[in-house]
Amino acid sequence: MQPWTPHINTYDRASAFVMSFLSSARSTRLNKFNMINHLPVSLLSKMGNYEIKIHGEKVKVSLVDNTAIVGAKIDELKSLLQTQQNPIVGLDFKFVKTKEKSYKGKILVLCVGTRCLIIQLHCMTIFSRTIAQFLSDESICYLGTGMSEIVQELYHQKYCYLYLSGTGEVPVNCKTGVDIGYLAAKVLKKANIEKSNLVSLAEEVGMDIKEPISRCPDWSAIVFSDEEIKYAVYNAYTSYVIGNKLLGML
Repeated sequence: MQPWTPHINTYDRASAFVMSFLSSARSTRLNKFNMINHLPVSLLSKMGNYEIKIHGEKVKVSLVDNTAIVGAKIDELKSLLQTQQNPIVGLDFKFVKTKEKSYKGKILVLCVGTRCLIIQLHCMTIFSRTIAQFLSDESICYLGTGMSEIVQELYHQKYCYLYLSGTGEVPVNCKTGVDIGYLAAKVLKKANIEKSNLVSLAEEVGMDIKEPISRCPDWSAIVFSDEEIKYAVYNAYTSYVIGNKLLGML
């Protein structure tokens, strides 16, 4: 695996400032009342932590809604990834679009080992460059379901890039996104399982898993119950576990 490029929080903060300034200049809807409920970063970093049990394992989940603490959380995943045998990350991108094709709720889910990170993108003024660089790392295999749609939606997300001459917006390019069904078909040499669901794919590698029974949460909510968190990470975490089993067979 290639050495990691350390993230620079200053870059994301500078990008956030520039984009926030430009957005404020363009918008006439902003007013003084939207400045409430902004918690200090020191407090935010202590919140949004969950420990759930899924597929018999205790999984620690962090829910993040602020650009300022995303970098540290991504670094935690990077460090954990270096201790794993296979360079894989469970990936999911959940969103709800309105009739006007704007996003009502939008979350990115990343899983490595028994750690998952849920990033509430709709709460952020910009798409973090740290996230974009992580997703663009071609030494990592990103596993999930419906990966074609996920990669396409990610490409439509733009992050701010600072040039000497000004700023620009660059798409998020995840080139190594792989459908877990495709990986299973390749490794097990069974073409007919490529379109199988996660439960069936788990059976192929000797796992007995159950789908979450809770209803789909409102992705624009500010807090989630343990069951809703389990629902949120199910696809990404299960894809990671199955992928790890498959690659262990090689």
